[in-house]
Amino acid sequence: MILPLRVGYEGAALLARVVASVAPASGGKVLRSFAARRGVRSRYAAFAREPERPLLWMHAPSVGE
Repeated sequence: MILPLRVGYEGAALLARVVASVAPASGGKVLRSFAARRGVRSRYAAFAREPERPLLWMHAPSVGE
């Protein structure tokens, strides 16, 4: 990946992690969105899957709306 682009993505991810760690559990829609991301890595790690099978990621933006 191009270095400036990678630095930009890493910076945005770091900023999102920081905001998620300090966002209150209640509040506006944006704050709730960041608060919901708290602990996402541990939730993904706990997800049981069969590693020998291919993984399919789907983006579903309208789920729950």
